[in-house]
Amino acid sequence: MVHGVKQEDGCDSSVPVYVPTIRSGSYADIGPKRFMEDEHICVDDLSSQVGCLSELPNPSAFYAVFDGHGGSEAATYVKQNAIRLFFEDDKFPQTSEVNSVYVEEVKSSLRNAFLQADLALAEEGSISSSSGTTALAALIFGRLLMVANAGDCRAVLCRKGRAIEMSHDHRPINLLERRRAIWAIEAKQTEVMSGGIARGRLTEERKAWRKNHPHAFVAKPETSSDGTNNLMVWQCIIPGKSGTDWEGGFYPLTLNFSEDYPSKPPKCKFPQGFFHPNVYPSGTVCLSILNEDYVTTLHHCFVLLRANVLKEKKKALQGSLTPQGWRPAITVKQILVGIQDLLDEPNPNDPAQTEGYQLFVQDKNEYKRRVKQQAKQYPTVV
Repeated sequence: MVHGVKQEDGCDSSVPVYVPTIRSGSYADIGPKRFMEDEHICVDDLSSQVGCLSELPNPSAFYAVFDGHGGSEAATYVKQNAIRLFFEDDKFPQTSEVNSVYVEEVKSSLRNAFLQADLALAEEGSISSSSGTTALAALIFGRLLMVANAGDCRAVLCRKGRAIEMSHDHRPINLLERRRAIWAIEAKQTEVMSGGIARGRLTEERKAWRKNHPHAFVAKPETSSDGTNNLMVWQCIIPGKSGTDWEGGFYPLTLNFSEDYPSKPPKCKFPQGFFHPNVYPSGTVCLSILNEDYVTTLHHCFVLLRANVLKEKKKALQGSLTPQGWRPAITVKQILVGIQDLLDEPNPNDPAQTEGYQLFVQDKNEYKRRVKQQAKQYPTVV
């Protein structure tokens, strides 16, 4: 509930200003489910919660509901990390007053927070790939209420006894959601027609690669201790592009395929500690921002961001791109060439590591020095 408190402006104007004081209540019902899969957050005083991390308008509050599916793991993870994902970020706008510019900045920050939550779920190995969550977040800054959602969680405002919709459900009746569902069905049909065997597809990929692959690139299945090839793990080398600071380096990359390939993309991983703004400290590549000429988006898509439609600026393949960008027809060659482009063209809007990101945006000379230093660490293998 939001209650108004009359305050004088302090100027010549006698028009009162109502500054709300905020109280909230919550109730959770398991419904017909055997186990509770949902989570929620109520933060009536956001400024106190985040402390000195953010300068926020007063009063400020944050509320969120996460409707879990396929277990509670995803909803619980997002709840536990919500403050970090939404506010403990350099990109969250800092101000003490609300204006139109600030509103647009907060909108952008909310979209980015939803995307970062999706990427964090993909990186978190303890969460089952079948577990997902919808999300609805409400922010109060002074007299401003902002609502954002992904999925079919619903926000309703009661004003003078009337119910006012504050969100839109992302369901099959929604055109964009319907397109995503149709793509998912097509991908499943492709998997069934191919016998549902990832190894069959990878065998053909290996044949195509040996027949024709980009110069200086390496991609081959890992050799097991008994001398057989493990088609589910490929050891690759990506050369730094000529004419860039990455030139001269030959960077090792591991592709880990699941039994769901090609319906789902492989996990791509450089050595731990690899220096790049869009590579996690573990070495995992943040696949959602690969060069759009080759692969618009390759990250695992959880239920949380089913409604996040990435901009279709270019076409990596024939036909329309899906909202998530990954299609079963994308090849190993396209993945590796896309990552090569990503090396010299990082996306500062989707950072995966603090050091690489901060140097890239704040100290380009030091960033270039580090890139060249790293290139020397990965010389060509004779």
